[in-house]
Amino acid sequence: MRKVLSWAIWALILITRSLETNGWTELEVSGTTGSAPSGYFDFSITKNRAQLQLTQLKRQQKIFYFAVEFGFYSEEIKTSAVSKLTYTWNTNSGRTNKLQLYDPLEVYSNCDSTKSDLLSSIPSLTTIDLNTDYLVEISGGKKGTFSSETTADCPDIWKSFTKHRGTIKKFNVKLTDNDSDDKLSEHYTVSYRILTACDPGQYLGKDGCVNCAADYYGAGGWLESCTKCPDGKGVEAGKGKTQSDCAWK
Repeated sequence: MRKVLSWAIWALILITRSLETNGWTELEVSGTTGSAPSGYFDFSITKNRAQLQLTQLKRQQKIFYFAVEFGFYSEEIKTSAVSKLTYTWNTNSGRTNKLQLYDPLEVYSNCDSTKSDLLSSIPSLTTIDLNTDYLVEISGGKKGTFSSETTADCPDIWKSFTKHRGTIKKFNVKLTDNDSDDKLSEHYTVSYRILTACDPGQYLGKDGCVNCAADYYGAGGWLESCTKCPDGKGVEAGKGKTQSDCAWK
């Protein structure tokens, strides 16, 4: 019996590892529809961001109806939910894509972001930053809007969210394929990763934090590049945090 359990555990580890590439973990739908959420991961709204990557495998136009739900919790338990952010893509005729912020603590309702340029297509890269007023940014710098929504529930939902988001300590993610006319996995890979703010002397590269090159400095955080030292000055790679670290050569 122990051998069977041991082999099962190793098989699970191998499957999980096979889905991880450069910090990205691929989400898979279990069965014909629906999926189980991922496990819980540590998450800080000041130190972490979540990213979602959708890679198109085929160019044919198909009908898709799928959603990715990001759950944020104060503890590693479902009943401790602080907020949920769900991105839904529905290309059926007469249907629309949605980006919803759900409040499970005070209002118990969704706030729909109606920003059209954020919902007009399926984005290749989505970044979630809960420590902002826009929460969601897609490739091209397009950002979500929630705090300025005027529907009945939204001001109250946003007030509840900003009141409680500091208690968020855990994160999970779930992919649901509701009603696609073909297997979603044949047309898209859906992956996620959690980014951690970089240390001073680093910048955020494509695959995570990278040391600033020699003669460059950076404050870390979410900067995507470092700044060159003034002419005639330099600093060791990864040692430049501010311009004052640049010394005469």
